[in-house]
Amino acid sequence: MSEKKKEIIELLIDNFDRMNMETPSNFDEIADFVYEYIKADGSEFKEFFHIEDLVVFGFRKWMESKSKQQ
Repeated sequence: MSEKKKEIIELLIDNFDRMNMETPSNFDEIADFVYEYIKADGSEFKEFFHIEDLVVFGFRKWMESKSKQQ
């Protein structure tokens, strides 16, 4: 596992803790999505934001993608 992915996982866990949420059972799916989001063109703003912000943006994109599936 890359250092970047480890950092993203730690930041996601921190965000869940701040929201007083347990780590969801589909955490691996979320972490993979956020990692790919940050790696891909979808995070075209990565030079303007810190990794913490990009993780939040990626999580929001994951939630939006799930709401569109329903």
